[in-house]
Amino acid sequence: MHKTTSLGSIIHSFEAIPTELAHQIIDDLRVWDVLKLLCYQNDRVDDSIMSHPICSIIIPSDLQSISKIRFATEFYRVFFSKLGKRHVPNDSILSLNIHCVDRQKIDTILGYMNVRIHRRIKKHCLPFHLSHFGRSKNISFAVWRPLEFAYSFEELKECWDDIQAAKTTLFKQMASELHWAADILEANPDILKRTLDPGQERRPNTAHIVSRMRRAAAKIVRSPREEFVCSEHFSSMLLPIIPFDSALNEMICLMQSRGIVMGNQVVTDSLPPSITKLIQVVICGMPCFYMSPIELRTPSYMKMKPNANEKGEIPRTGNTLWSEQLKIPVSIDGPFFTPFKTGNVYAFRRSPSVGWDPHSEMEKEWLESFVGLYRYLNGKLDISG
Repeated sequence: MHKTTSLGSIIHSFEAIPTELAHQIIDDLRVWDVLKLLCYQNDRVDDSIMSHPICSIIIPSDLQSISKIRFATEFYRVFFSKLGKRHVPNDSILSLNIHCVDRQKIDTILGYMNVRIHRRIKKHCLPFHLSHFGRSKNISFAVWRPLEFAYSFEELKECWDDIQAAKTTLFKQMASELHWAADILEANPDILKRTLDPGQERRPNTAHIVSRMRRAAAKIVRSPREEFVCSEHFSSMLLPIIPFDSALNEMICLMQSRGIVMGNQVVTDSLPPSITKLIQVVICGMPCFYMSPIELRTPSYMKMKPNANEKGEIPRTGNTLWSEQLKIPVSIDGPFFTPFKTGNVYAFRRSPSVGWDPHSEMEKEWLESFVGLYRYLNGKLDISG
């Protein structure tokens, strides 16, 4: 508790006044004020409260019960302070004058506090998929117990701590991905673009796009763990960066002219192992995008996407040796990437519950391999090391 609050001055005055006057001060306090006074763990205050005619009925005098009340009150205070919510709603039992609850027991008061925390955790965090970022299954919506099977305050705090730890991990991964995307776009603006950009021409404002990504990453890192940070870069199932169609076409033409692709065969016998690996990664990922782990758990949701195949996969390319036959007719010459060709931007929207999830690491590996292979085929990749 902070001794700079108005209750701090009350505690100071208790040291110098008789018990009768202390009781008169308590008479004017709300239930919440009395609970906060208990958290100061001041012997003189505790004696005044426990000898008060109403408080002595509401609050048990044994040390174990008082310790339980202090833990619940402090957790409740910190919890709603961090969420920026009022500790005492106007119509709650905590807002009543201490004389108005003379027939209530402390269990009723603590029960209200417990239920309010329970509902806020469920509403605020559990609908989002955080369990794969945390260390406890308690933060999974599927196993969250309903109100009739109440959590203790200790269990609620443990769950809340796990949620905050999971968010810390999530935010770090989000920021890391945005920094990665900004770096790779900044280094390769001639062959890469924003995925959400329907154009196929190099933009003159690449520096501005990169700067926005880094500012978004910084905002995520600075954000309170109690909040979720909305970012356009994670609203799509796809990475925020994708190659130009022209880069895909040029890479395939170069592979054919170099004899790497002969008919429907890939020949890598004379290539360095590092380049062979790049080719394998690029070709294996050519048919479909790699989805994030959480999206792969909901194949029924993916199958509803108009640009998905029967397996719930999103085709990555068209008109290549490795592309699957698209079910949506498109009249485009040459190899191309499917975003904006087989569906508008809304077809690639994520489920709201995973709208903050970092994308698949395999997807990042694919894009890095594409860039590396393209640069090698153009003679701009040093493989001597």
